[in-house]
Amino acid sequence: MAKWGIAQFFEQLWWRIYLKNKNPEAYILWKKKYWETFLKQIPEIAFPKTANSRILDAGCGPAGIFLILQNQNFIAIDPLFNYYKEKFPAYNSYYKPEDSFINSKIESFSSTDKFDLIFCLNAINHVEDIDKALTRLAELSNEKATLVISTDVHNYTFFKKIFRFFSFDVLHPYQGDSNYYEEKLKKAGFSIQRDFVKKREFFFTYIVFVCRKD
Repeated sequence: MAKWGIAQFFEQLWWRIYLKNKNPEAYILWKKKYWETFLKQIPEIAFPKTANSRILDAGCGPAGIFLILQNQNFIAIDPLFNYYKEKFPAYNSYYKPEDSFINSKIESFSSTDKFDLIFCLNAINHVEDIDKALTRLAELSNEKATLVISTDVHNYTFFKKIFRFFSFDVLHPYQGDSNYYEEKLKKAGFSIQRDFVKKREFFFTYIVFVCRKD
């Protein structure tokens, strides 16, 4: 999909610009605090999980929620992970244990064991094929597993159509409102337990869906 390839190119450019002048230690500290605050908004997720519980950070980026899962049994995946390691070596010390980090798209990720908790945070509108990605997350989920997924949703139908037609938001191949993502989640086999708003702006609302594998 040409649109996804273009999005990945600009995603790399965005991260180079964003991280260029940041102090790695300060940035990681800030991200850890951000993720700790984020988890407090989802009290139904109990930590620590049992030793046998498996957690997936899908579309983790260079500083995903894996930063506060170091004592858990987790896997973190991202199609640009090799790029992050090459271009931002100052952050490589945070990618431990190394075999927990995998360069992979969500759609093509495979695992012999399934997961009890999956995070897909600010990533689902970056994927190449949203239906395949959500179906794959369902296939990777244990029975009654929890999926926490967050994304920007459009506030206005008019602007959603404009963004889709003109590709103004080049980083995000998928542009949808909340109903769009709810329908995709249900189609993939997830029931939405609840949702909450993290941030509201003019064009978009950043929303979190807490889901259960049916």
